[in-house]
Amino acid sequence: MQKTESRLETLDGSYKAADLNKLVGLSYRQLNDWEERAGIVTSERESAEGWRKFTAEKVMALAVCAAVRRQFSLPLEDVGHLYQWLTGRRKDSVQDLVGGLAEEKLEAMESNPKIAALLNLTGAERSATLSDKAKSVLYREYLNAKLNVLSTRPMVRAYTLAAIGYTVYLLTDLHGSPMILTEEQLVRWLAQRNLSKPSILCPLNPILNEVLTKADKSRLELDKFAPSFWSLWQKLNERPDLTAQERKVLALIRERAYQKVTVTVKGGDVIYADSETEEQVQEEQAARILDVLNSKAYETMTVHVRDGKVIQLGRKSRQKLSAVTG
Repeated sequence: MQKTESRLETLDGSYKAADLNKLVGLSYRQLNDWEERAGIVTSERESAEGWRKFTAEKVMALAVCAAVRRQFSLPLEDVGHLYQWLTGRRKDSVQDLVGGLAEEKLEAMESNPKIAALLNLTGAERSATLSDKAKSVLYREYLNAKLNVLSTRPMVRAYTLAAIGYTVYLLTDLHGSPMILTEEQLVRWLAQRNLSKPSILCPLNPILNEVLTKADKSRLELDKFAPSFWSLWQKLNERPDLTAQERKVLALIRERAYQKVTVTVKGGDVIYADSETEEQVQEEQAARILDVLNSKAYETMTVHVRDGKVIQLGRKSRQKLSAVTG
């Protein structure tokens, strides 16, 4: 089976320490410190006295690590763990499982004559073919599998997604396994409130483009047809998890201006929301009761009497949330 290419096509080749100084902003002293004291940087040398060489994957990973360290003043040890993960030196069982399953799926899909024919299409012919929804879904499924093969090479995966036109983020709490997320995946992750620990969220596209610009390479442009974070977030919040009437009830509860809210449901729909407040009254406040009676700013009033004395005054108002149909 043909393995997915692991190099970064736009910035392939090998780079020296002088290039790292220009592209990433790491001085010789910092590189030596990262390599010798913390064991973060691993480079290849042509000989014991030769120049250090860095692959494009390592250049990009160092750029991300340097940006995160500058922004959050992270200890060098944490930066080292992040660098090892980005370059595939620190893996976990989930990454290996996802990558292994994706390789099997790719092999099965590429051996299917119909899918192989679809993958061989180019230009206008491919665009016309992908206008068919079923074929478009199939093609997207293939691309996802191809990207998942790169699960064990997170930096390459991030770069590949950015090159396609996605907005890409690094999400990490620096202790568990970090994640490379597209904008849509990030929105869903946040909506599920999976951030249980203090975490770093770092957009990667600006970091990658800064390196490319310094290397006199073409920038990675975003797909203009991809929805933005805010449009995705708004769309997610508009999902019919709650009806409009249920949202009104929730807003009423969140006002916390009532001791009791009673919901009336008919035929599965919320019809009314009754809100009740109670206040303590003294005997000499009887005049207050008369004021409330005369205000008529309610539908029901309840007076609680103990030992012949008024001790509590309750008021109920009703809000109609929808018309009863049927």
